[in-house]
Amino acid sequence: MKKISLLYCIVILFVSFSQTICLQSCKEDESGLVSPDEEEFYNAVSAQKMDSLITEGVIGALCDVEIADDGSVSYKPRIGENLYSNAPTVYYTIANSAEEAEALFAGILPSPDTEHTAPGALKHDRTQGDIHLIFTPQSGSGETARLTVECPRLRDVLTEIVFLSEESWPNNDYDEPFGYLTIWQHKDENLVKDEKGNESYVEEDNVYICVRTCRGGKGILLTFDGGWKKDPFREYTHWQKNFDLWKYTASHEALLALFTSLNYRHEDYVEAINALKDDELYRVHKKGKQLVDFLDWKSSSYKIYDNEYNYTHGVWWGHYCYYLTLYRTKLSKNSSGIYEARKYHDYYEHAEKPVPTNPSHVIYYDYDFKKDGTWEEITKGT
Repeated sequence: MKKISLLYCIVILFVSFSQTICLQSCKEDESGLVSPDEEEFYNAVSAQKMDSLITEGVIGALCDVEIADDGSVSYKPRIGENLYSNAPTVYYTIANSAEEAEALFAGILPSPDTEHTAPGALKHDRTQGDIHLIFTPQSGSGETARLTVECPRLRDVLTEIVFLSEESWPNNDYDEPFGYLTIWQHKDENLVKDEKGNESYVEEDNVYICVRTCRGGKGILLTFDGGWKKDPFREYTHWQKNFDLWKYTASHEALLALFTSLNYRHEDYVEAINALKDDELYRVHKKGKQLVDFLDWKSSSYKIYDNEYNYTHGVWWGHYCYYLTLYRTKLSKNSSGIYEARKYHDYYEHAEKPVPTNPSHVIYYDYDFKKDGTWEEITKGT
């Protein structure tokens, strides 16, 4: 049995798509002209292959795909756990608010669709190829949202994903490596500067907070103290000069999970932070300071964090330059006292020099995660 990853599916489809483009280019080279009918045909084939690539990308986000030696295909859901044997196609995962569940839903969709700029701006009824997805926010009974999956290929595998809050998760036999809103001390390599401004990586203790347990998916440990690194861009410097970006930074999903806890589990968050304030790591070294500062934010306070980036390069006025998209999260507190996490992106090209904002760092874990001697619990949140 061979497991086919999402990346593999995309590569195969992309090669096929590229061959179509090549075929069109070769046709142009041979005749010098392309008739309207030929152009329409090639455009239609290219669009069809691109649509197939997007569809398989959504399938890959929902399930791991396995191909047996006889060519038969099977699917295994990637999101959540099946909790009830009498409903084998219904899977459950954690989301402590409808907004957090919507962010997980957005991660399933093609990348252009994930760039909604405000909560509720994402279309909840989506069709892609043979896949029909219906996202429905819920209230009450511990459910925050449901995602209905209608797809002939997945009919006997996955029909629904139910999002539950942490406190609504049913009891099970698994031991959680990290409890929700527990705070931990962990060693990382941090980027530091000496008195002369020279930079180096030094092993230090950082403060992590668990903003999502691994029930029904990957658990999330988040820090604002270190663990990220600089990624230097030095190859195409004529227009944009040298610049650095952050790598190994936390995702929008992780930052949203943090702010969800500030809104929906505020008392538990305050209890955890009060215990952190009594720890020497905070009192002396000010580790975990950003976690503390969020509680003191006034209305209209905000801070921007870099999540990830992608780039290519091209020629502009005779010299190469980067074409780079930087994905970011704006954390803010509105006039009503609600903590918000908005995803957006900035695009840089030609002589525009990318400028990094604030970094953060995340560690994902599951039930099999083994805490070694570098982990020490500071306090429990709940």
